[in-house]
Amino acid sequence: MIKKGLLFLLMPLLGACSKYYYYPTYQTIPVHTKPNELSANCFLSGENHGFSLDYSLTKSLGSYVNLNTFDSYDFKQGAYLVDLGVYYYKPIGEYIKPDTKTVFSVATAYSFGENNRYLDYDHFSIGVQRVFVQPSIGFRSKFFDMGMSIRGTYLNLALVGTSYHQEEFSVSSGNYFFLEPNAFIGVGYKGVKLNFHRTLLTQIGGSSFSYYSDAPAYLSLSVQLDFDKLFR
Repeated sequence: MIKKGLLFLLMPLLGACSKYYYYPTYQTIPVHTKPNELSANCFLSGENHGFSLDYSLTKSLGSYVNLNTFDSYDFKQGAYLVDLGVYYYKPIGEYIKPDTKTVFSVATAYSFGENNRYLDYDHFSIGVQRVFVQPSIGFRSKFFDMGMSIRGTYLNLALVGTSYHQEEFSVSSGNYFFLEPNAFIGVGYKGVKLNFHRTLLTQIGGSSFSYYSDAPAYLSLSVQLDFDKLFR
């Protein structure tokens, strides 16, 4: 029974073998409540792994960077996607104890990267750009964190290099739109949490496009630091 339960949890972390050209990446959900707080996260999924840094600049504004790297059947070594984002955040209540917070935020980011494809000794590279808007709500306490978000994504793909006939792969340059709902729950103590994330991906209109249609899961380890307390 224990083995079956572990397999159920780990299955979404394992990559599929079908070809696709867009994968729902890690989503940053801010849980800061004041300036000078830093969150550092490392994350892992079946296709996507990397790290995220998130810093609250003022009482209501923050910024973050995510580095997504890919290495699997579909995403070979050298594929990456970088998110550079800013967000507005607002603590909206304290419940039960003073160290329990609920935070509403709206983030936006510009992303750039490259998707490399290989077939035997031939390959081509796709330039990737995207812009997204992501409202979210996060909850932080001493032992548990949780949050939900929904990302509206504009994606642009452009063929930047090939060593053989492009038509052998079913991809073309173009613009695509997606909705990406996401939720997570974290367990730990104070600023250190182990988190489980689940993300959905749905294309909105446009031409037919091969994307990862399952609901991938992420595991992440997050560490939150309060610089005001560290350097007091």
